[in-house]
Formats: sequence, C-alpha cells, structure tokens
Amino acid sequence: VWAIVLRILKPGDIAIDVGAHVGFHTVGMAKRVGQTGHVHAFEPEPNLLKALEANVMMNGISSWTSTSGAAVSDATGDAKLWHDGPNTGGASLIEGCIASIDGEGAHDPVSVTVDTLDNYIASNIARDVDLVKIDVQGSEERVIRGGWSSILADRSTLAFEFNPCQFAQAGVNAADLL
Repeated sequence: VWAIVLRILKPGDIAIDVGAHVGFHTVGMAKRVGQTGHVHAFEPEPNLLKALEANVMMNGISSWTSTSGAAVSDATGDAKLWHDGPNTGGASLIEGCIASIDGEGAHDPVSVTVDTLDNYIASNIARDVDLVKIDVQGSEERVIRGGWSSILADRSTLAFEFNPCQFAQAGVNAADLL
C-alpha cells in the first residue's frame, strides 16, 4: 500500500485516510503532500485517536493534517464500534467482521459518531481529493458508497483493504465491490 501511495501522491495533493489507526499512513501522506497539500485522517477508536493526534503533533504536520474521531460509513448518526481484544487494528462497525484473535469474538463496543465522506468533503474540503485510503475491517464498501458522489466528481484514486472474508460477513460481494 505504501509504495502505491508514494507513486500517487505529490506535493500539494489532498488525501483522506479512513481508519488511520495511529497514523503511519497519515504521517507519510502528510510528509509527501507537504504544506501545500492536506491530509484528513479518521480514527473512531478513542485511544487510537489520541495516539494519532500525538503522532501528528510530534511529526510537525498539524498545520496541514486534520484528524477526526468520527467513523466513516454510508450514513450519518451514531453506531457501535466493536473491539477485537488485543488487536488494536481490528475494531469494526460490523460485529461479525471481528477476527477475534483472542478467541472471545467482538466485545467492549464504544459508541461513535458516524459521518459520510460526501458530507465531510462538502463541509471541509474545497479542492479535489486525490487519494482516499480505506482500512475499516469490512466496512470499506459502505465508506465508498457514502463518498461515491465526491469520489466520482474528483476522480479520486481509491486504495482500500480487500478482505473477501470480511466482505462476506458484511454482506458485500467482493467481485461487485471491485
């Protein structure tokens, strides 16, 4: 994924990181687009959002990087974010998409605010979005559906996690998504 991001983004570009975790891709994208560009990062898990915000500050990119604690999907409102025990990268809005590395299944849900990309972009971004990176444990199709108008209008490049097993749990046909 990182090699593709480096080939696509250039200084001055606008990028969105949905499911930013602690910010590995966010920081790299921000350094790539520089101060003339902007990165918008979404991480709904409260502890990871704090780490993401700290990472943005420590890397000196806060003036051209925005963070949001909202989850991104195909509708606005509130939802439960399910955890996968010790797997900090395994939280999902879809309970059945938890990989359950601790063998206990989905647990400890937290309530999160949900937004759509179309809504966020219309309210916060005045230029075309060049890249949308999505890693949201089975909800990738919902994120794309909630941002489809903007993605089409901007001709944004999409980079998303492709996990057919999670898509099946989410009721998504992987071939149709592609």
